[in-house]
Amino acid sequence: MTSGGWWTSVQQRLTQLAFGAAFRLQWLDYTGWLPLSARLPLPLGLAMSRWRGWFNRHTHRDWVELSVGFPYIAQRAQAGYRAMFPQASDSQIAQWVLGRYQTIAREEFEAQRAINGCLWLQSAELKNTVLTDLAARRTPGRGLVILLPHMDNLFLSCVTLAQYLPKVHLVTSAVVEHPQIHPALRQFYCDKYAAYERLMQGGRFMHTSKAAKDFFYQALREGDAVVILCDSPAPAQASGCWVSWFGERRKVPDGALKMATATGSEMVAVSSTWAGADALTWQVSDLLDPGRSAWAVEPMPEAWQAYQTLFAFMEGCIRRKPQAWWAAHLMQDYVLAPQSVASRVLDVRACR
Repeated sequence: MTSGGWWTSVQQRLTQLAFGAAFRLQWLDYTGWLPLSARLPLPLGLAMSRWRGWFNRHTHRDWVELSVGFPYIAQRAQAGYRAMFPQASDSQIAQWVLGRYQTIAREEFEAQRAINGCLWLQSAELKNTVLTDLAARRTPGRGLVILLPHMDNLFLSCVTLAQYLPKVHLVTSAVVEHPQIHPALRQFYCDKYAAYERLMQGGRFMHTSKAAKDFFYQALREGDAVVILCDSPAPAQASGCWVSWFGERRKVPDGALKMATATGSEMVAVSSTWAGADALTWQVSDLLDPGRSAWAVEPMPEAWQAYQTLFAFMEGCIRRKPQAWWAAHLMQDYVLAPQSVASRVLDVRACR
């Protein structure tokens, strides 16, 4: 082995050891640091959260990369932002990557406050005219499928929505129960979901499954609202829907659209971002009717057009605050449409 090869091998081994130590020290994060910071006055707790996000960025401590055993989130997020904003400077992209880590850190800080029973819900949030208008515009007794991007604190968004709509449920992922994830983090997520669910006015958080699908479909038939996070890539071998998304025709999950058309529900996209220490700024799309239909391969044109409109709205929300979007590191995972499909997407958009 050459001297250069020997040194590279040593560096790789040291990186593995450092990552292994960082993985094991997550128990300190989720049983020490977060509980402590969540008990402090809100301004001080938020300052500690920002520092924790900075530290996580510079030591590659996103829980996903710690779970898989090697650093990659920052590098992929940089590539994602570059694809989304080709004209952005390197310094701007670096700030967005840092902001993404700090977004996750703040969301976890607020989750711990929810677990502690001291999550803020200001009276101003309960008098939000945008959400009052949404509640007034929806058809009484008809289901509502809500598309929500992974931005800032999406769980706080759901809790706030539950103050305005009769009953709101959230589709969640069981990935947080994977045995590869640190036990302290798995427990944190269990406590976090339970804490937020207690604030949902009877709404449920349920991991994707056959039983959950049946529950959500029935809830929509009874006039409830179901929140779905569908701004991540659709798996290559899974069914999906082609939409225009950050300059390309990309394959996105189609479960939300199938759920709406099968139950005759309306659809809307919403997004909230932090406004200071204890308030949210909301964006709400037009209320759309994708039609009632059952489809196996491709959605009906009117349903496809509604989905494209909602994704265009979410893209606009993300563009206004890129660092708030959790999923920037997944941009390379979207399947790009073949030319024939891309042309059909353009045709649908031209009909809008």
